[in-house]
Amino acid sequence: MKQVALTLGHRIVLLACLSIGGWTIATPQAQAANLNAGGTVPTVGTTAAARPELAGLVLEDTIRNINLGSGISVAVQDRVVRSNLTGTLDFYYRIINNNTFEVRLGDLISHSSFAGFTTDVDYRIDGLGNPNPLSASRSGDGSTVTFDFDNSQNNALLLAAGETTRFFFVKTGATLYNALGQGTLRGVNGEAYSFASFQPTNTIPTPALLPGLVGLGLGVWRRRKSKTIA
Repeated sequence: MKQVALTLGHRIVLLACLSIGGWTIATPQAQAANLNAGGTVPTVGTTAAARPELAGLVLEDTIRNINLGSGISVAVQDRVVRSNLTGTLDFYYRIINNNTFEVRLGDLISHSSFAGFTTDVDYRIDGLGNPNPLSASRSGDGSTVTFDFDNSQNNALLLAAGETTRFFFVKTGATLYNALGQGTLRGVNGEAYSFASFQPTNTIPTPALLPGLVGLGLGVWRRRKSKTIA
């Protein structure tokens, strides 16, 4: 596997503090990793077998391609899942390396506002991908959740060419969502690359938005027939 020299361009750090320390598979944990505003918690990995409430219907599954400059691009898989058990929404992410060389993982920040919602964070080990975040933190106002992929020596870990991270998630108590959120990939020198994302909401759409949402609902209904996760 070719490893590119550690130039600014090739050592781009990716969104949401994706602290990649978990190269080995952790023992699945059944308990929730509740993340309060202003707090930080470790992520240890879990499965739907350990936590049945994670199984659900995929409502959205979008690949967001992000150009980092210097011929480098990555993608964030942005997914919304409704729990079969509770009916509440989980917001999933994973990073995909589209390049022919390794890239460094650093910060993955979801600016989708989680303010006012409970948040429970972790990553899934019952699926493909490697590495995974080591911890997650939440801003003091509760709006931003950050996943950290730096190890204890503050060294960003590498994502191999053509590979993906594990799925990591923010489980909420929300039952509604919209596409008005924002995510950010952060570079090694602090440069930020923002992209549209999904976010939880308590707001019922206004009549002016209903025609577009009817079309969205039809698309979701079609996907429901074929796409669920366990």
